[in-house]
Amino acid sequence: MFNSCMRKRNIRRWLTLMSIMAILVVLIIYGQTDSSSGRDKVEDTSLTNKDTKSPLYVINLSTVNSNLDIDNIIKGLKSDSKTEEISDVGKYFDLKLFERTTHHPDVSGNKHPNKTQGHTQKSLRGFKHACTDSKGEATEPEDELFQTIKGSAAYVYSAFVTPQRTVRVLVLLNRSDENQTFSCLYRYRLTTSNKLVDLSPPVAGKPTLIQDGHRLPYTPAFLDCPLLAKGFKTSDLLVSVISKTCKDRPSNLLPVQMSQGPISREFTVCISPLHSNFTKAARLLEMIEFNKILGAEQIYVYNESCSPSVSKVLIYYKREGLVNVLQWHLPRDQKKSNAFINIHYRGQNAALNDCLYRNRNHSKYIVVTDIDEFIVPHNPNISNWSELIKSRVALHPRKTNFVVQMSHYRAEWINQENKFPLLEEAKKYKSVVLQNIEKENYTFAHRIRSKYIADTSLIDEAGIHYTHRQPLEWADYVPASEAIVHHYRKRYGRNQPTVRILDEVVVRKYGEPLVRALREARKKIGLI
Repeated sequence: MFNSCMRKRNIRRWLTLMSIMAILVVLIIYGQTDSSSGRDKVEDTSLTNKDTKSPLYVINLSTVNSNLDIDNIIKGLKSDSKTEEISDVGKYFDLKLFERTTHHPDVSGNKHPNKTQGHTQKSLRGFKHACTDSKGEATEPEDELFQTIKGSAAYVYSAFVTPQRTVRVLVLLNRSDENQTFSCLYRYRLTTSNKLVDLSPPVAGKPTLIQDGHRLPYTPAFLDCPLLAKGFKTSDLLVSVISKTCKDRPSNLLPVQMSQGPISREFTVCISPLHSNFTKAARLLEMIEFNKILGAEQIYVYNESCSPSVSKVLIYYKREGLVNVLQWHLPRDQKKSNAFINIHYRGQNAALNDCLYRNRNHSKYIVVTDIDEFIVPHNPNISNWSELIKSRVALHPRKTNFVVQMSHYRAEWINQENKFPLLEEAKKYKSVVLQNIEKENYTFAHRIRSKYIADTSLIDEAGIHYTHRQPLEWADYVPASEAIVHHYRKRYGRNQPTVRILDEVVVRKYGEPLVRALREARKKIGLI
């Protein structure tokens, strides 16, 4: 009985072994047949996406010389000398082919997709936060547009390469996602065939909250992902951000912007977002012309919504090359269709950091103010920002940012004794800075409502009133005798100072050139 059981067990083992050998023989024969068709077989029989009918390619960057650029690597798909660069599907990454689509934004904030466009701004905004939503897949890089991250309530806006060889993505992060794991999927658009390539497996990134979030449901954040590959061209690098829980194709695609020089200008002004259908065209025009006199060579304006008259001003200065208009259409609350997401002051701090990184190594300094604020030199021997900074650097050569105290110049205080000779023309142009020449008898301390000028190459995080994540000794606290932030606004809140102090610095130093500039600009724009 025992011997009979042993014989049956041996027969079963022998049959199992023969079955395995037969499978191996079939696989070997299939492999030889497949390899005999050459490299064309890789292209002809590659995996195909059912929706797009697009081949999926796989490239092993671990075997590629790091000095090659991506276009040369991709040529390995058809080059006899790069056979070893093509590896097994799924182990490394895939290449997916899509048609190029374009958006043509205007300064009023509307985006007009052309007839060949694969998706619209509405489809990106409207889809639910779920991995299963196939409409959310992004196939064309989008700038100036908040895009969702599938599997989360977060949004991405822009991405930049840092000197530390990381890609820093600007994110609007929901507090519920603070412990969420996100990854970056690096991608590339072939210059010859216009095809989209996934360059690597997703690389885990670490989100860092940007300060001044005010503990609201949404807060700005940075997502930093390391650049693992070296030596390839990053000028056409793209990135998609994905969540840990989402296995579907990404719903966002961002161009990665480089911060390579050379420095082309000294001062760039970063303005908080225009919102609530901003209508003050005269105020905007004066802000641009006065800052230009003070030293601004370019002004970044983030536009959530504005009136046709304001749009007209922005179009003119954009054509002149003085203003760079970026669309800033905040996402809508998924639970409240008519409300924006709950974030501090229309995402002001996110916009300021976007401005910082867009200008790093292009502009020596950024000047952080608002549309009703101006950093005005009060030293009688200094007339512009360049002279101001040179004087401060001479005293403190190792400082990276220059913090200026603020004082309110109340809009309701109209001095009837104003002797400015061009006052009537200034009134005609609705000039605020030339009419409101009285300020409160109180100047806020540094770092309280202050504004600043900062070296773009030496700061990592812009704040609303001062820079963050830097030693305090790196800041130069400019005394009020040298410069003051003039903030032109009406009284707000209780217990506001009532004692008026006459301040004629602006009308005395800048009045006549400002009126001339307003006169010429209004004629060219057609506001007169």
